Amino acid sequence: MRCAPVGLCLKGNIKEIDMEAAQLSAITHCHSLGYMPSAILAHIINRITFSQNGQTLKEIILDAQKTVSEIFENDENLSYLNKIIDLSIELSKNSENDLDNIHKIGGGWVGEETLGIALYCSLRYENDFSKAVCVSVNHSGDSDSTGAVLGNILGAWLGFDTIEDKWKNGLELSDVLSRVCDDICNSFEN
Repeated sequence: MRCAPVGLCLKGNIKEIDMEAAQLSAITHCHSLGYMPSAILAHIINRITFSQNGQTLKEIILDAQKTVSEIFENDENLSYLNKIIDLSIELSKNSENDLDNIHKIGGGWVGEETLGIALYCSLRYENDFSKAVCVSVNHSGDSDSTGAVLGNILGAWLGFDTIEDKWKNGLELSDVLSRVCDDICNSFEN
């Protein structure tokens, strides 16, 4: 969840952006299932923010999965990460109970499960930020992490203005956050 800003702050070769996110996560999460999900998250945020090109959210996620699979093609844990991503995508299309689906992905206590739950909720409730947030945090696992990653993805996808005021009103340091966001956006316009 700490690597989402890498996708916002860096323009350029997407593989370099993905690697930067992975390297930053590897500082504290040296296992590849700790840093490969960070690369995928940064990739998704970058593509949503800078080069959507009419892609759907699912297409962006699949592009991230493909690119990170190329970068880490020899990693012994890559197939498990891809299994979690594929499962999350598939479950997002069914009509089963959200909690049951989330339990099939995991508890979010590890990076690949956190990413999987966030992807599931993002795709399932792609146009409903409030519903996606509520689902992403109402499980017995590491719900603050799953909610944070979901918020990064859908916040970027839907944009600030489409997020209901109840999520923005009374937000601590909102003036500082707004200035930082404006500074980031303005730096890319110049």
